[in-house]
Amino acid sequence: MTPSSLGDVTEAHGGRRGAGVVIAVLVVVLIAVAVVLAVTRDYTPEPSQAGGGQVQDSRIGTDLFAAGERKPLPELTGQDLDGKPLSTSDYPGDILVINLWGSWCAPCRAEAPDLAQESMDTQDSGVQFLGIDTRDNAAAGRAFSKRFEISYPSFDESATTVLLELAGVVPLSAVPSTVFVDAEGEIAARVIGRVDGSTLRGIVDDLIAERDAGPSTS
Repeated sequence: MTPSSLGDVTEAHGGRRGAGVVIAVLVVVLIAVAVVLAVTRDYTPEPSQAGGGQVQDSRIGTDLFAAGERKPLPELTGQDLDGKPLSTSDYPGDILVINLWGSWCAPCRAEAPDLAQESMDTQDSGVQFLGIDTRDNAAAGRAFSKRFEISYPSFDESATTVLLELAGVVPLSAVPSTVFVDAEGEIAARVIGRVDGSTLRGIVDDLIAERDAGPSTS
């Protein structure tokens, strides 16, 4: 083999090695991206207390809507975790508190005792709590409700498209979230992320007072 031929072979091998290294690096990068996406796909951040308690994620927080700015809640119809029919139209004139949750969700477990207690405290005040069990199965949902002594019904999202009706009301991937509906059937407030007990009670109490005060005369 002549020196020039040897150089050609060496150059060819070097080129193949270089191409192989580039391909290997690309594969590693693609794998890393896939892993990050898999880990973060179902991640729902909790409110940060940094910066004086200000929320750091724009999806998380509490929004209150004045009476003249509210939009009607779309009718939600489906079945509960026992397979029985369930609809928001079953509660005309009631204040509704609709909570999106899942048994797999740590913030949902943290807020569940407050939701269960407030639902019991206001059940004779024309307030109806409803849940939407998301990305779950009915057996796990029933076990969750029993564990936290949740007496109000929840939609089984796996057996219905009820969640899609809330598109534009809350981010459908933001679990937990809570929607508050006034006695007129209009969305009065929403909490994206975990709802704490004081916020929950404050909004419900305000809606009860608003309803009992009757139409504004201003």
